[in-house]
Amino acid sequence: MLARAIDPTAGMDNADRLSWAGTLSFTAFGSAIHLRVNAPKVPDDVLAILPPGWVEESLPEAELQLSLRLASRQNAEQELNSLYKRNELIGQSSDRSVAVGLLEQIIQSHLASSAKDHVFVHAGVVASRNRAVIIPGRSMAGKSTLVKALLAAGATYYSDEFAVLDNQGRVHPYPRRLSIRMPNGTERPTAESLGASIGKEPLPVHLVVQFDYRAGAASPPRRLSTGKALMELASYTRPEVTQTAIGQDVLGRLAANVPVFKGIRGDADATARQLLSTLEGNP
Repeated sequence: MLARAIDPTAGMDNADRLSWAGTLSFTAFGSAIHLRVNAPKVPDDVLAILPPGWVEESLPEAELQLSLRLASRQNAEQELNSLYKRNELIGQSSDRSVAVGLLEQIIQSHLASSAKDHVFVHAGVVASRNRAVIIPGRSMAGKSTLVKALLAAGATYYSDEFAVLDNQGRVHPYPRRLSIRMPNGTERPTAESLGASIGKEPLPVHLVVQFDYRAGAASPPRRLSTGKALMELASYTRPEVTQTAIGQDVLGRLAANVPVFKGIRGDADATARQLLSTLEGNP
């Protein structure tokens, strides 16, 4: 759980007054990001949550500046893990994974708001036979569970968090670790560990289906009109992006040219089989 109290081992909540041993500057989807850590190099668990396709670069300036101060293994019970955005302390936790998860959320939120040549829609994405299906869904709505079921049924993994669309309407891979909520916590498996293949190239979108999950209930998805489809897609996109020229163009063409459905699903495995059959069977 996050804590807002100041970490006594940090001394003050001004990041520039603290010592930082390791730095990493990188770009992702056109955004420049600078990360500092209190270790000689960025730890593996932090590297694992960086956005797919990130490229290390020497950057004179960065749009997003983050600093992550991790508790030492020896004093993990006494110290807090602290995350700073520029100089401001934005979150602390005694749980290292929570602090690293917050770092991932901040980076993802930044990309979704400021990517210059792509539009990020909050959605899962899988593909089959070079056809992609976008599954919009909010956090804790079960989209990652459905994506996992689709991978088990043979689909290719693109994302469980964002449909990343370019100005040609193609969806790009964003193959981060899946985030599957379980009774005892959250699992973060890779697609490879689930035996699934990962998409490498952008694909045209063949279908968009938004499901609300209700245990033991299901209703056939109904196709939305172009206007309602646009409103649905916009509701899963950052408001500031829907007002940009690229946001309006990409979402407008997607709503006009791709079938957009909305329905209620029950069992994820049964829904995955039906959805994959539709994706593979329609010309």
